[in-house]
Amino acid sequence: MTVIRFTAVMLMKGRWTPMQSALAGQPFLLGLAFVVIILVVVAVVFVVLRLRRPSVEAIDPTTLDASTTLDDTLDFASLVAQDQPDFEADDYPSLSFDADGDEYPSIAPEEEPEGWRERFAHLPLTSRLLLILAPLLMLLGLFGLLLLLPTPEEPEIIVEPTPIPVTLLVQSASVARADPLTVTIAGASTGLPDGTVVRAEMFEDDFPFSWFDTELATARVRNNRLEFQIPRAADAPQPVETRQYTVRLFALDDVASVPAELIVPSIGGIADNFFNRPVAQVPTPTPTATPTATLFPEPEPGVPTDDPALEGPATATPTVDGPIGEGTPPPMPTLALTTVPPTAVPPPIQPTLVQPTSLPLPTALPQPTPTDDPSVVAPTPPLLTPIDPAPPSTATPEPRPTLPPPPTVPPPPPADVLSGDIRWSRDQGPLRIERDVQLAPGSELIIEPGVEVQLAPGVAIFVDGGRLLALGQPDQPVRFVSATGARWNGIFMRPNSFVVLEHAEVRGAGLGGTLLASERSELIVRSTRFTDNGGAILLNDTRLEMRDSEVTGNDMPFGPALEATYGRGNFITLTNNRFGGNRLSEGAPQVRISNRSTFETLNLTVEGNLIRGGAPNLQLTTNGPLQGTVGCNALVGDAQGFGLRTQTPQVNPNGVPPMALRIENNLIDEHLPPIIPVYLRYGLGRGATSEILLDMRNNWWGEASGPYEPETNPLGRGDSVGNNIIYAPWLTAPPSCLPPQ
Repeated sequence: MTVIRFTAVMLMKGRWTPMQSALAGQPFLLGLAFVVIILVVVAVVFVVLRLRRPSVEAIDPTTLDASTTLDDTLDFASLVAQDQPDFEADDYPSLSFDADGDEYPSIAPEEEPEGWRERFAHLPLTSRLLLILAPLLMLLGLFGLLLLLPTPEEPEIIVEPTPIPVTLLVQSASVARADPLTVTIAGASTGLPDGTVVRAEMFEDDFPFSWFDTELATARVRNNRLEFQIPRAADAPQPVETRQYTVRLFALDDVASVPAELIVPSIGGIADNFFNRPVAQVPTPTPTATPTATLFPEPEPGVPTDDPALEGPATATPTVDGPIGEGTPPPMPTLALTTVPPTAVPPPIQPTLVQPTSLPLPTALPQPTPTDDPSVVAPTPPLLTPIDPAPPSTATPEPRPTLPPPPTVPPPPPADVLSGDIRWSRDQGPLRIERDVQLAPGSELIIEPGVEVQLAPGVAIFVDGGRLLALGQPDQPVRFVSATGARWNGIFMRPNSFVVLEHAEVRGAGLGGTLLASERSELIVRSTRFTDNGGAILLNDTRLEMRDSEVTGNDMPFGPALEATYGRGNFITLTNNRFGGNRLSEGAPQVRISNRSTFETLNLTVEGNLIRGGAPNLQLTTNGPLQGTVGCNALVGDAQGFGLRTQTPQVNPNGVPPMALRIENNLIDEHLPPIIPVYLRYGLGRGATSEILLDMRNNWWGEASGPYEPETNPLGRGDSVGNNIIYAPWLTAPPSCLPPQ
């Protein structure tokens, strides 16, 4: 026990390890010493117990009688020493002496124990303890000896970390700018340290294609990500539409990515510039051919002619290239647009197209006229008649084939270019626009309260880097409506434009599937209603502020009612708006906000909106970070409430959601259940799904029991949530900040 206590004390004080190391060199001696110590302890215990036995005093033999037994403790040695002659041992059958005269107590033969169990039972308590402790101490000593015996040393196993494979991946590659032509590439890497130089190359049908500017076709790895902005080289070859173009990334001379297809969008003239398409191949700017071409239809610039009817009003805007409409002065926007019919333009355009081929023939006509008198005009035909049959018998048919080409090339549609500071007032009456209107860069058009702008079928308003301010009042809105009941085209914002629609109404637009489109601009919409249109609102890298507005009762043939896409990070604000009652394409969300960049952060403020319908009602798609708030919204109806999708894996350590996005105090309810028995039995719709871990605590899912989740909340009777949604705790009643439904 002493050894055990000593070992425990040494362990508690932290001294056992040094002592064990010091004695590790002599394990045999240490074990032997351990056993000797145990034996000494046993001997000491035995001696102590022996000495503690009570001594037997001298007893008078005369006091003994025949009834004395073994239980009576007698000192026979003292009796013999006293030489008591009267003491006879034969008189006491229960006592006997050995031959040496020593005392040897015994019992009667019939009482002698026969087995070891009876002998052990007759032993004193101290003897029993010794017999039990001695073997235990011996076993303990042998066990300690075995522990201290030397064991063969096992070689230390060094686990080397698994090397991270070095890879490159092209996540996206597209032509992002038309002038100058620029290719944007987003890539990812593994196993490459920060600062590693990676170069990009273009291939044409798997053969190198030297289109990139080699000095700018490199990027450095930063947090396993890559981003390129590569312009076209000065001596780059011309791409051909019938061939396939891909992009690859290279690093460290032996690491290459898989080829990725180069996307060439057809909007904004990007595909035209990239493939060098001739302008004559574009028949009209009306974006009805394909859905993609309707985002930013380009009006054809007019051809200057010698018609004085068109040159007179053009003096008001001498700095603007292209067709000059008669509506440039502020007081004349309506008169100029209504008095010039579009059919009057083709006649002056035809001579300009035929002029190169017909000029050589008229040059011969003036030669005879100056030789005769000015009053004599008739002789000129006779002078030409002898010339025609003499040499050029084939000259007469040459002018005839030159006449058919003018009808084959349709003239560009006229467009009125507004330049400077223009103001449309209510005093001018309803403004009827018969042709496309283009607001020149740096110009500003202010539409005062109460103005009604009537647009002819197919007509569009282009804001080309200018400012369009439709400033209505609650009782005097600015209205953009159809002039005949047929759909007009829409409002299209080119880069660096600024448009404000305040207390306005847009009705009857969307001939090509888009009623309002914007690229790299700023759009402010307040207290405005979009209804009875045939297209959607499409925004690309446009800062949006939309408040107290309504997008209802529209026909959206190609996608969401509002789609905002960002590739460079930006800000989007949607507050107290109503989206619903729109006819969407199958599977399209009502509102979709996308962040295509893997680096830039998109800042969201989506609060107090009623979004009804769509699958889902509100969808966020992102390849990079999102931050902001999505709160106090009512997401109701149709197949799903909220959805978040991504093509880039996004995780944070320790199970923390990667998005700094607060999604709380929303109502998510009234969605159709999928065709799954448990969902149909309890009427459980799809409330929210996410492809990454997402925090959606403190939302109302339609029931106080919370959302249904098969594993973690099978008794919930609210709309269901996906397994990446953190939903607990949830609200047990609808929040008070919801918009009216």
